[in-house]
Amino acid sequence: MSQQPMQTISGRLILLIKAGYWLALLIIAAMVMASFILLQQMMAAQRNDETLLDIVGMQKVLSQRIVFLANAAGAASRNQQPALVTAFKQATAEFERNYDLLLERVVADPASPARLDPKSVESVLFAKPFHLDYFSVGLIANGERLVSAFESQLGMADNGGYKGGGERVNLDASVANATLSGYAALGHRISAQADAQSGKLLDLHRTLFYSTIGVIVLVALFIFRPMSNAILRKTRELIDTRNS
Repeated sequence: MSQQPMQTISGRLILLIKAGYWLALLIIAAMVMASFILLQQMMAAQRNDETLLDIVGMQKVLSQRIVFLANAAGAASRNQQPALVTAFKQATAEFERNYDLLLERVVADPASPARLDPKSVESVLFAKPFHLDYFSVGLIANGERLVSAFESQLGMADNGGYKGGGERVNLDASVANATLSGYAALGHRISAQADAQSGKLLDLHRTLFYSTIGVIVLVALFIFRPMSNAILRKTRELIDTRNS
C-alpha cells in the first residue's frame, strides 16, 4: 500500500531537483553570455580605434611625404625626376585610399550638428579651425594635378596629362602643416572618444560582474537552499512513509 505514495514523493522530489537545477543553470548562463557579448564589443571597439589611430598616423606621415616629394621632384634634375614622381604618385594614391577608409570607418556627416561640438571628430573634419576634410581633399587633388603635370613634362602620361602647369598647384609647407595639425587633432579626438567609450564599457562590465555574483548568491539562497530543505523534508516523508 505504501509503494505508490513513495513513488509519487520520489517523482516530485526528482522533478523539484531538475527544475531548480535548470533554472539556476539558465540564469547563470544568461549572465555569462551577456558578459561574453560585452567583452566582444569591447574588443571590437578597441580594434576599430587602433585601426583608426594607425590610419591617422599614416596620414600624418604621408601628408609630409607628399609635399616633400613634390618639392624634391620640382628641384631635381631631369634624370632623377621619374623616380621621385613615381614615389610622389604612390604617396598621393595611398593618402587618398587611407582618407576614404577613414571616412568610411568614422561615418562622419558634414551636415551633422556634431560638427559644432569642438570635442567631436566632425568638428575636426568639417569646422574651424582645422577643416581637415578641405585640406585632405585639396592635398589629394593638387597632388594628382602636380603628378600629372610632371608626367606630361617627362612624357610619362598616358592620357595627355594635366595642362595647367605645375606652377598653378598649391603644395607647400603651409598645406603640409595645416594637414598635419588636422590629423594630430583628429588623433586626439579619436583617442578621447575611445577612452570615454572604454570607460563606459568597463563600468558596464563591472556592473555585470557584480550582478552575476549577486545572481549566484540569490540562486544559492532562493533556489538551492529551499531545494535542499525540500529534499530533506521529502526524505523524511519517504522514511516516514516506508516505516508506516
